[in-house]
Amino acid sequence: MNKHTTMLQTLETDATKDDKAYEGRKLGDAQTWNTLDKEMLAKIKVMVEEWREVMHISLLSIALFLTVVTAFISSVIQMFMTPPGSSSTRPPLPTVPTQLVALFYYLALITSISNSVLCVLGMQWAARLLATPLGKTNLERALARERRMLSAEGKMRSLKGVLVWTLLLSIGFFVLGFLIQLWDLTFSFAGSAPILIIGGMLATGTTFVILGFIMATTIQAALTENSPFESPLSNAIKPLMRWIRRCVRTRGLYWTEDNGQTDERDESKDTTDAEHGEDLIQWKKDDATNILALKTYAKLVLNTNDAEVLDCAASSFEYQQWHDARDSLLPVFHALRERFLATDTSFRVKETVHKQLVYLKDWDGWKDPEEYWRSDMKASESTRWCQARCYELIYSSRGSRRDFFPPFAFLAYLEEDNQDLRRWAFRSDEECIASILCTFDSNQELGDREDIFRHAVRSCDCLFSDGRTDDVAAILSHVDPTSVLRSLVRNPDMWWSQIRDLVAFIVKGNEVEILDEMAPFFSHLPEIGVVSDKDHPLLVCEFLEDIIRESPFGFTPPASLDLSPILDLVRQNSLFQRYAKSLVHYLDGVDARTSAEIMTFSQYYISAFISLPELSDEECDDLAHQICALVTKSNPKATVTDFKGLILEVLEIGDEQRDCVVTRILSEVRRSDVVSLLVHESHLTWTRVGDLVKAATRDHELEVLTAISDFHPSKFPNHTMSVFLDFLGHLVISLPSDFTVPSLNLSRVICRIVRQERKRHTWRKHTDTIVAYLDHGAFTNIDRVYLVEERTSDTTRERAIFYREKLKTRAAQEPGMPYVPEGFDQPPPVVMVEPQLSPEKWRNYFVIVPRRTMLVDGEPDIELELGTTEGLSHDKSRA
Repeated sequence: MNKHTTMLQTLETDATKDDKAYEGRKLGDAQTWNTLDKEMLAKIKVMVEEWREVMHISLLSIALFLTVVTAFISSVIQMFMTPPGSSSTRPPLPTVPTQLVALFYYLALITSISNSVLCVLGMQWAARLLATPLGKTNLERALARERRMLSAEGKMRSLKGVLVWTLLLSIGFFVLGFLIQLWDLTFSFAGSAPILIIGGMLATGTTFVILGFIMATTIQAALTENSPFESPLSNAIKPLMRWIRRCVRTRGLYWTEDNGQTDERDESKDTTDAEHGEDLIQWKKDDATNILALKTYAKLVLNTNDAEVLDCAASSFEYQQWHDARDSLLPVFHALRERFLATDTSFRVKETVHKQLVYLKDWDGWKDPEEYWRSDMKASESTRWCQARCYELIYSSRGSRRDFFPPFAFLAYLEEDNQDLRRWAFRSDEECIASILCTFDSNQELGDREDIFRHAVRSCDCLFSDGRTDDVAAILSHVDPTSVLRSLVRNPDMWWSQIRDLVAFIVKGNEVEILDEMAPFFSHLPEIGVVSDKDHPLLVCEFLEDIIRESPFGFTPPASLDLSPILDLVRQNSLFQRYAKSLVHYLDGVDARTSAEIMTFSQYYISAFISLPELSDEECDDLAHQICALVTKSNPKATVTDFKGLILEVLEIGDEQRDCVVTRILSEVRRSDVVSLLVHESHLTWTRVGDLVKAATRDHELEVLTAISDFHPSKFPNHTMSVFLDFLGHLVISLPSDFTVPSLNLSRVICRIVRQERKRHTWRKHTDTIVAYLDHGAFTNIDRVYLVEERTSDTTRERAIFYREKLKTRAAQEPGMPYVPEGFDQPPPVVMVEPQLSPEKWRNYFVIVPRRTMLVDGEPDIELELGTTEGLSHDKSRA
């Protein structure tokens, strides 16, 4: 059986190997650079053969030309020799034309000989380029070959131009001497020689035609990019010719103005793009070895059409190496990726390039030498680009590419407040997706993760559509189903229609058990906002409605379910009409079809109910003693339920007995400790504990404020900080007008209220409270150190001020539209005599939209949208 299994696995591997990515390799892999070195050698051979062909042609032309020159120059030499019968030792001086003929013939001869010498040397240098360079590894040998080729390429190209032009120059010297000799011969006779004159004219005309053709092609090459007539001379005069053309166009003597400008812009753009791309992969003196390897790798891949080279090179296309190179080579990286994904590459190459995203999270550079995660690694343009590619691949595959979720989670971890995503990236694909589905089941500050969460849900939906419910069950088996449900109803982005199928799959057949397990969650509901779906704005209520529809007949909610937080949430968002029926059903505690019977029962027995008697003195003492025990923390095992139960019991008794209990508590423990218990540890809203706090602080406001000035909001959930701010708002009304709080540090409170998800109905009240304390001494303790990336840029600040003025102008034109809130302008910094709950001069510092806060009324809140996050500075220009 094992043998057959092994054979079947082998057959499957062979059958599907063309659909799988190549195994990933390092950039310096020996096999990769062996292939690239061969490709480089093949290109060098083509280049060398081209050079050799030019040199061979030049040598052959020079050989023939020297034969002709030698024949002509021999007759000229005889004119400079002494006649045999002459008695003079020196011959007479020849005529000037004869001297010029000799000069140009000799120049043609020496130029031709020099051309021959350069050809011989060039062939020797070209042969050296084909030799194997020294190096211990394939990478070192390839870089050495590239270095040698770059040093020779420019010189050999120049040599090729020199050979061509020296050959033309030697021919030019010969032709010039020949024409002088011809015209001298024509006019050397006593009579006219018309035949010679005609011959001289034809020869001179032909020479000028050829010279004009050479000049025309040279000028055309100087004015046109990628001209076939390009030469060293055309490159030398190119700046001059472009300057002349611009001058001609300016005067309107060439093309029309519009066409000229368009052509020049297009030409300039094309030239700039081409030159920029070539410049990026050019070697520089200060380039490190890894940068040189990347540039050589890019040059070879971008200029090849060999499928074998692309197949081998794709395995070493490490994204992390390009990330380490920073943004300087980012355009080269994108060009390489486009080359690998071109239509002429195989499916395995494309899949290998996509798979590099998966290998990215295993890069050693994410950690320091001590194997600790580097704290300086932040999201950058390249990591966000990789996130977008994961997004595209998952979306295009309808969620079937689950292997891209771990790298997606890892790259998202680099964003602010997403550190918890890192550990999920190193789990299996299914575990990672399951953990992502639970991402919003957290009371911590969460960063931008809506995209990855949405795709995790969408992947499950696609599996439902394909009938693969077993795969969904396998994914969910790695986590607590109730955690997934809590995350789904707390997500700030997706609508109920988008998560309903996944919720129904988890809940189906287990409605009673699920609701019983989630009862503590509903009873202590964290901060939840509404989504933008007008039909289903509150996901938590939609979930409860769905439970009712799917629950069996006679379903009874668990006794531990406390709907008070949900009722408060519905009240805050004015959604009683939308969810009244389902909430009443839960409050009834039975199926809606038996509600009439319950109503009859209640009407019959309601008159039999009587109010509970007041507590006795002993019971009041016992209640006060138990609360004192909570304050002094004598019972370390006390739970939140214990806190709530005792405090709610105090709230339910009469006013007189409540005052007695509070008095007895304050006689045993400090007032500040009682306030801390009520505000920080009770987990009750201000509307519930406000009366007790007022009773405990009456006539001792400043004492209590001084005692609790060390409040640290990071230790408490968001709603506790909201209660703390309500408490501070209560105190400021009762404090004297000249009170000071020099020891109160509100830096953490300000940071928390700006960054955390706040409610619109408390935003103005809480910011006004903070400013009131800043005006009375708390400003001196504001932390002066903050991260640069959290600061608004100067450009954005200036543009915000600009658009604020435009909004004011629009508001003046349309008085009926609330573009700018009343009192938006900052008044002069005048210190108020009486404490104010709405100090105008600090308003702009706190007028900021809380993260993920939904505008339920459908209208934009301009006050919230036009604030700044600059910090607490007196300088108005920085507001």
